[in-house]
Amino acid sequence: MVKAGITRSLIVWDEAMRLDKLDKAQSGGTWHMMLGKILLTIDALGLLIGAPLADLNETHMYNPRWSPHAKFHNAQTINLAVLLSIITLYYTWRSARDGLGVAAVAGSIYWLAGLAAILYPGTSGLDPEFGGPACPQLVPFTAFAGLAVAGWALEAPGAGREEDRGWHTKTKTTAAALFLPPPMRLLPAMPAHDSPRSSHSVEDGRLDGLHDVIGVRGVLAFFYAKVLRGGPKVLLYLAACRALFLVFMRLAPTGLSADLSSLAATTAYHIWTWSEHRVLAGHDEHADGGLRVVVFGQRDVATPAGGTDAAEAGWTELLCDELACSDHLSLVPTTKTTRAGRLHPLTSNKLYAEVIDRVLNKTDGGVAPGLDYTFLSEQFPVPWAVSDLDSQVSLFLSIPRPICPPKETIWVVTVGHWDIWSLAVVPLEVGKSAVDKMVANMFEQLERLYQASLGHDLSFRLLLPALLDPSLTPAWRTDRPTTPAVHTKAEQLRNAAMLTEQWNQQLATRLDAWVKRSDGSGTPVRDAILFDLPEYVLDQMAERQLQRQHLQDANGLGGKDADQLFLDLSTPCSPSEESRKRRRRRRRRRGSIAAVCDEPDHHLFATPFTVARRAVAAIAHEAAGLVAHNETVRARWERRADA
Repeated sequence: MVKAGITRSLIVWDEAMRLDKLDKAQSGGTWHMMLGKILLTIDALGLLIGAPLADLNETHMYNPRWSPHAKFHNAQTINLAVLLSIITLYYTWRSARDGLGVAAVAGSIYWLAGLAAILYPGTSGLDPEFGGPACPQLVPFTAFAGLAVAGWALEAPGAGREEDRGWHTKTKTTAAALFLPPPMRLLPAMPAHDSPRSSHSVEDGRLDGLHDVIGVRGVLAFFYAKVLRGGPKVLLYLAACRALFLVFMRLAPTGLSADLSSLAATTAYHIWTWSEHRVLAGHDEHADGGLRVVVFGQRDVATPAGGTDAAEAGWTELLCDELACSDHLSLVPTTKTTRAGRLHPLTSNKLYAEVIDRVLNKTDGGVAPGLDYTFLSEQFPVPWAVSDLDSQVSLFLSIPRPICPPKETIWVVTVGHWDIWSLAVVPLEVGKSAVDKMVANMFEQLERLYQASLGHDLSFRLLLPALLDPSLTPAWRTDRPTTPAVHTKAEQLRNAAMLTEQWNQQLATRLDAWVKRSDGSGTPVRDAILFDLPEYVLDQMAERQLQRQHLQDANGLGGKDADQLFLDLSTPCSPSEESRKRRRRRRRRRGSIAAVCDEPDHHLFATPFTVARRAVAAIAHEAAGLVAHNETVRARWERRADA
């Protein structure tokens, strides 16, 4: 009896020690699982917060260059990130252990899709106008995808201890057989992870003896066995399929790729319109698109800064509306704000940098105060972070041609305003030389566009606006950087007037020479419209002065009705560009349009740099009339020949 009691005590002690070790092992698995859940939660928060923050700004959703359809797909991406975040959080913190596999898949889909997006032709991680690395998404996307995989990997060892839990249950059963009374030995020990509702089995397409008539339960069973228990292996399968698809599209002939894309787009269109076969506006069955307006250059006095809604559209957008064009594409970059001030795009950053080097080298070591131009690099720096005309044209030429190309394209180039703004501070002879080179550079870029149109277009029509002297804007008094006293604003004002006149003369002369060039039969016909954009602003100024003196000239100036005039020609409605940005932010929050001044229609200038909305509409209307009546250089030559 004593020996039997000692034996029983040893068995009890041994079983107790084994149970204690297993409890410690299980507690370690719980710690791993908790850490995995934390990593998956961080990944989900990255989707929920990071994705909207990265897209709801001027680089994406508020980018004035993006078309409404591009913004639609951007909003679709944001919604996808939010939904995947919700799915990840739900499956991470629900009680079932198999949810972490689903959470890992949902939490990594967005990041993996983003990493694979750069493989498509014509894509870029960041528009050149914003500067920075070519693919800034690489590090964060990889890091967050790694968090999802790490969260699943930390949970996996816990799932792999099923054998230990089974051995643990078996040990409990053995202990019960030794110490419990006989009636209780008949009750089998239930595994800790089982419950009456989780005891179903799948055999021969049946669940709980019920035949799966339509096969839904079989599909769910397959999904459970292959996807949920497969974990991130599914990601590898998806990545492999995506890679094969991309390789196929890369290696396939260009025509085949275009046909497949066209077929997909056309099929989706007819499915979702729920209508019979339709032809795009302006087409017959085999015709191409309608009128397209493509804009290069920089903001001028009739183009508000960053306008994305109808109330702040520039004259080229309103021109597109009046002509009922099918597409408006603007490659004009936004203004960059740095510690040194605002950086505005120029015609050629390289040529302007040469001007600064020339001035600094020429005046280096000079003793006269007028030879001190060391302030140029700080107050009028080279805007390397902003795309010049060369970069804009290169960006456009890198974009794949549309599957349905436009029937006609009007090429608008608005350059010179900020070139004159910067060149007015350098010696006049240097500025004149720079103006000649920059106008020549502009036509070099136009020639690149023309050569790219060979074999595709029947005509090549330009719309080039003349320059308004920037010294006539209120910004010349309020926003121009302060220079040393010896470089007076009066001197710069004279330089600006003379450089503007030379720019417009060079523009007209070189435009005539460019149109006269002959490229042989079968090439697009060169033609252009030289638009006198400053005429409206100058007429308003002259009209106001004549009416004050009760005078009227032979052209009718001085006799316009009061409702056609602006009462204030020098004070802008919004005192600064910063005030305009604050107004846009308030309007987005309130959902209403609030003017800064009480009577915006009384002011010729809305901001120190741009004219009022009414003036922008009038300028656009005049330009649309020139295009509609084909008032081109060739048409002018023909009228002269007929006369």
